[in-house]
Amino acid sequence: MSLKAIVYRPARGVGFGHTLFAMSHYNAMARALSVPFFSTFEGQIYSLHGGEQGFIDTFFTPEIVSGHRSEISYKAVKSAMRSAEQANEKVLLIGREAFPKRAPNEFPFLKTAEKLEYKRDRDKVTPEYLKDFNLVYVDSVQPDMSWLEWFGPITAPLKFQEHYLRQVRETLNLSSRPYIALHARHGNGEYLDGRVSGESAKYIEFLEKIAQSALTKKAELLAEEIICLSDNAETAKTLAELSDGRVAGADNLPDEAFQKFVRSNPSQAMQRVGKIMFDFATLAGAQHIVGGESYFPRAANLLGAQDQPTLLGLYVN
Repeated sequence: MSLKAIVYRPARGVGFGHTLFAMSHYNAMARALSVPFFSTFEGQIYSLHGGEQGFIDTFFTPEIVSGHRSEISYKAVKSAMRSAEQANEKVLLIGREAFPKRAPNEFPFLKTAEKLEYKRDRDKVTPEYLKDFNLVYVDSVQPDMSWLEWFGPITAPLKFQEHYLRQVRETLNLSSRPYIALHARHGNGEYLDGRVSGESAKYIEFLEKIAQSALTKKAELLAEEIICLSDNAETAKTLAELSDGRVAGADNLPDEAFQKFVRSNPSQAMQRVGKIMFDFATLAGAQHIVGGESYFPRAANLLGAQDQPTLLGLYVN
């Protein structure tokens, strides 16, 4: 038996941070196992209107690692899956029992794949175990952190285009000055009950907490300033007031939660996706990231800042 590839297929409803964070880790898994890695943005909300390749070409370029093949395209995913089906290969499907039909609905031959429930069976996932399959297909789930000890360096399969990063820095008037990025994810309702501006005494306490952490980090690293971001411009403004920082320009940031923001005006979809990428690129370009715990700043950290971000648990009612 010989493992030939790892495929990571994100569900259509997950956010960009979730997707890129998982892509980066499964890309590292594939590199550690000396096999190609394939994934896709197809069908996800930020690639619906410009298409997957249009979305990638606007902001990103492949991260080339010598001796390792990684490809982010639905065409590559379908090709790998078609080859596995035609050769009647042994396939492992890593996913959640709560969504048994999602992967087979897209690729019917996965009905007969060996299933692994990523939480219950996580201890099974070792290099030796995975090499007993020809193809590993991951249905949207994040890797268990216990697997990372054998992954090696975690690198994103994509990096921002240099001209786009320059554009972001020029827009923020940053030149080459080091800065702290302070970020609070306002949420899509699952954490913060969809409050438009995060009005809540406890939530303000949470913002005060991360603002103080940013001030401490600024002094420690001798950073020039604190740039404040959020998927809600009002929340970013509050962070700036609490941290003596500045907002990354209200015109540059979303003013609604992610899903609603991108869906609410299809004719301006790519412009709105651009605001989300502006938020993400500003985080990636920081000397250090401070914020609420979420995959969004964690994924941004993989594209930029070298040390571990300072992330505090999201406020939950």
